[in-house]
Amino acid sequence: MFRTRTPCVSPDSGTAPPARIAARFGPTLPKIGLAFLALSVALAGAEVAVRVLAPVSSTPLCAPDPLYGWRLRPNQVFRYFKPGDTPHPISGRINGQGWRDNETSLAKPKGVYRVAILGDSYVEAVQVEIEKRFDALAEAALNGSLPMRVEMLTFGVSGWGQAQEYLALTHDVERYSPDMVILFFNPANDISDEAPETNGNALSPYPRVNGKGDLYIDASFNSTGRFKLKRWIHAVRRRSAMFTLVFDRVKGLIDQRASPRPKKGQTLDGYLTLCTSHPDPQHAGNYELSKLVIRQMAAYCKSRDIPFMLVCLNTIYRPEMVDEYRALDGSFDADFFSRDMEAFSGRLGIAHLDLQQPFREFYRKTGASLHWGHWND
Repeated sequence: MFRTRTPCVSPDSGTAPPARIAARFGPTLPKIGLAFLALSVALAGAEVAVRVLAPVSSTPLCAPDPLYGWRLRPNQVFRYFKPGDTPHPISGRINGQGWRDNETSLAKPKGVYRVAILGDSYVEAVQVEIEKRFDALAEAALNGSLPMRVEMLTFGVSGWGQAQEYLALTHDVERYSPDMVILFFNPANDISDEAPETNGNALSPYPRVNGKGDLYIDASFNSTGRFKLKRWIHAVRRRSAMFTLVFDRVKGLIDQRASPRPKKGQTLDGYLTLCTSHPDPQHAGNYELSKLVIRQMAAYCKSRDIPFMLVCLNTIYRPEMVDEYRALDGSFDADFFSRDMEAFSGRLGIAHLDLQQPFREFYRKTGASLHWGHWND
C-alpha cells in the first residue's frame, strides 16, 4: 500500500512563490541588482582597459589542434616581451598558413631552391625580429653568393617535440616541395618532450613503439574530455583579453615553479644525466625515441630524394655552466650530445651540423652569449 505524504502547510502557503520571494528578499533585491551591475561594469571596464593597453599581447598566439596538439593561429598579430628572454618587445604576425614566417606560396617558383627548417621555439623565434632570425640571415647570405635564389621556410612552434615535427613534415612541409629539409634538435627540451611523464602535457601526440617494434605517433589525446575543455577555454580566451591575461600570468607562475634550476648541493637531473655515467632511465628511453623519430624523418626524405640535415643545438657551451654542472657531478661530459649526434648522423648517412663549438668560440672571443634561453642576437 502506497502512502501519500501531505506537505506541511504554512500560514502563507497560499501566497504565490514570486510574492513570497519579494516579501522575504524585497529590501535586498535592489542591492543585489546594483552589486551585479557594478560587477558587470567593472569587468567590462577591465576588458576594455586590457584591449587598449595591451591590444596585441592579450590574444592567444596558438590554438588547440587535433593533429599537433597546438599550432600557431594563421594571421595572428602578436607582441612578445619576456624579461630575460628578449631584450625588448617584439611585434610580428603569423602568416596565412599558420607559421611564423613571411607569406609564401605552396607552389615553388621556377629557379628557386627551397629549404624547409623544422624545430621548436628556436625555429619559431618570436624573441627576435623576423628579419634578424638565423634563417633570414642565412637566406640573405646565400642569395648574395649563389646563382640560384634560395628560400628558407620555417616550420617551428614553441613546445613541439619530434612527434609534431614528423607530423609537420608529412602533413605540411611536403606540400611546399622542399629541395632540402633541416631539423633542429635541442637536447635541453626535445628529449623531455617525448613522453607525458617528463613533458607534463597529456594533450600532445607522442611517439610510441608497438609490440612488433614499429614506431607510430599516438594522437589519442584529441578524443579526450580534457582536449575538448582546452578548446572551450581557448574559445573564451579569444573573446576575452582580460581572461587571457590572467590565464597567461597564472600559467607562467605555475610553469616557473615546476622547472627550478639545480641549486648547490643538488644532483643533476633530467636530460643532463645523459651526459653523466648514470643516465636517468626515463630520459634515456626518451632519447632513443627521439632518435627513432629522426631516423623515420630521414627515411621519409630519402624516399623522396630530399636531402636531410640534422642540426644539434647543444647550448652547454659557457665554461661557467660546465663548471657548475661538473661541481654537481664529476662525470659530466658537456660534449656528449655533440659527439653522439654526429655519430648517429653518420650511421644514418645524413648531413650533420653541431652548434656547440661555434657558440663556444664566439663566447670565448666576445664574452657574449648568443641566447638567453632563446636567441637574443
